[in-house]
Amino acid sequence: MFGKWFDGRSGRCPRQEHTGLTAIPFRILLWVLLLQSGWCWSDEAASTDTDEPGRVLVAALAEVDYPPFYYTEAGHLTGISVDVLNYLADQLKLRITYKRLSWPRVLQSLERGRVDIVTTYSYTPERARDVIYVQEPHATEINVFFTRADSDVSFDGDLHALSGQMIGMIRGYNYGLAFDDADFIRKDSVLDERTLVRMVAGERFNVAIGNPFAIRLEAKRQGVEDEIRLLSPPVDMSPIYMAISRQYPDAEGLADAFGDAIRHLKASPLYEDWLERYGMNDFSDE
Repeated sequence: MFGKWFDGRSGRCPRQEHTGLTAIPFRILLWVLLLQSGWCWSDEAASTDTDEPGRVLVAALAEVDYPPFYYTEAGHLTGISVDVLNYLADQLKLRITYKRLSWPRVLQSLERGRVDIVTTYSYTPERARDVIYVQEPHATEINVFFTRADSDVSFDGDLHALSGQMIGMIRGYNYGLAFDDADFIRKDSVLDERTLVRMVAGERFNVAIGNPFAIRLEAKRQGVEDEIRLLSPPVDMSPIYMAISRQYPDAEGLADAFGDAIRHLKASPLYEDWLERYGMNDFSDE
């Protein structure tokens, strides 16, 4: 069972306890007042017409769906990262514009300030050069190895056991320090999950690594769901954060306000409902 690995409350930062959604933290109220006054915005910041409430944040998502964090269902964008960001926007009187890009362009756009925020981001010191992380994670991500259903490859948690394999991965993704720093493993990068699944099913890669939700969804869309097998235990479990481009005016202030609001949300029944809705408490590899 993978359920316990997806509880977004298991992040690195201390948790601030709240009893519900009624008592709004002071820093959130202060941030709303600052937004309404325009105090923290430069002339170059995104703006809206004066007759429309709230300021606009441009949020970057990869162009390939990445469940359970963001994906399209029945023509609508959904996922726990989307729900959390929309909740934050409502609390802070912001408006969100979602922009879907290839993952390399997401990283480049954050660096250059062409987008304001990324919704689903694991922490690395290299990434922190371009963004201010929201200190409270809103979810937890796992990554697993996967192979073809008829393959005899197995994994017992020891990365050295796969040192003879070429491992497929996605360019620019972070899979945890153990895997990322494993220079004894041969790795080959592709653009996205769509390509990764196709190359495993087509025997270009014998083994690849990825988020099991995204891998299963993409395999289903390609009609190869029965040809893919996930391996356990997981390679990595990491908290997932939102992060603000350092080019954004008062990025630190916005990140602080987001962190307070996320802590407040995670103490509520609403957050528990979202974990249940997206299968993040009881996801199984069986």
